[in-house]
Amino acid sequence: MLQILIQDLEGCKDYAIKAYGNKAYNTGRITRDAIHALLADLYLWDQDYDNCIRYCDLVIQSKREQYNELNKDKEELASNEYPLIEAETPGSSVTGNSYNQVFGTGNSTESIFELYFLESPGRLTNTTVSRYYGSVNAQRGYLGAPDFIGRDRNGGSNVFLYGNEVFAKKDVRSREYIGRSSGGVFPITKYAYRSVSNENGVYRSTDFANWIIYRLSDVMLMKAEALTNMISETAEEDTASSEAAQAKILLSQSFELVRAVYNRSNPEAGRDSLNYTNYSSKDNMNALILAERQRELMFEGKRWFDLVRMARREGNNTKLVDMVISKYTENQSTIRTKMMSVDALYFPYNEEELKVNSYLKQNPVYITETSSITR
Repeated sequence: MLQILIQDLEGCKDYAIKAYGNKAYNTGRITRDAIHALLADLYLWDQDYDNCIRYCDLVIQSKREQYNELNKDKEELASNEYPLIEAETPGSSVTGNSYNQVFGTGNSTESIFELYFLESPGRLTNTTVSRYYGSVNAQRGYLGAPDFIGRDRNGGSNVFLYGNEVFAKKDVRSREYIGRSSGGVFPITKYAYRSVSNENGVYRSTDFANWIIYRLSDVMLMKAEALTNMISETAEEDTASSEAAQAKILLSQSFELVRAVYNRSNPEAGRDSLNYTNYSSKDNMNALILAERQRELMFEGKRWFDLVRMARREGNNTKLVDMVISKYTENQSTIRTKMMSVDALYFPYNEEELKVNSYLKQNPVYITETSSITR
């Protein structure tokens, strides 16, 4: 299936429009950058890391060119810099600037493709955000952040001040994406907030939040993952080999990408708050990338797929299951048993689809004695 999708996209990518001349159209419609981002994602899943990196580079370079065009009065970005929107409002220490542009207003310079909901009477609305995350009328949606994300190291709910296992102290994402505890529940505020200024968030009063599919930091972290997993399993065994030398280069390049994303959201910590020596192995770098993708892309629908991709790469579900059950305080052993099967990582086919397509076979995890259709 991956190969079919890749083949289709490779065949049409050069015919895609580069830009529509309208900011909302450039991110709300498919462009060449959007196809390149999708191809990078598919190649990452296919473990074709060379091609993943190739398409990530095309997207990153395109974003650099767009930034330089919009900022002709400023010095051009260096090759080791990325056009990420700063967390702090220019000329001040007030945070929320990147959140407001990326998630509040939408169609930002970082966006590659997002579902665009035009705020106008009679238009299609995005009620999913208000129902599941929250709004000005109901600041607790159907979903909330798990305790291990919402609680700080002291058991309270001020993660920004004290940090926890996911966020470092003063990581602005901890107060932009998650609200303080309300009756033991940690509201999800990402997308639900229309704007943020330091610790003060303003909820949306309408249902027109855009939903981002791909953005620059996502692509940067895809590239970091691809670079890291190009390292052979034997590269770290013989430290004097050419493979080991190449591994160091790949790890360094990967680290710089992660650090750029991390530093944007930790403006008080300084450039060297992440120490490369702590991540100078393939396993440690993969762990850092997975953790940074969790922080950066939290509540955007990416985490489960990151974990499944990790399990496919490692050939077992053990680490995935360990991470998933941390969300639960009850029935952990039952959840662990059910999820140890590889098939448990994938959804079932809809019964109606099975009725009309005899070639589909139901995921065996979902076949029970009462199942009416199994083929």
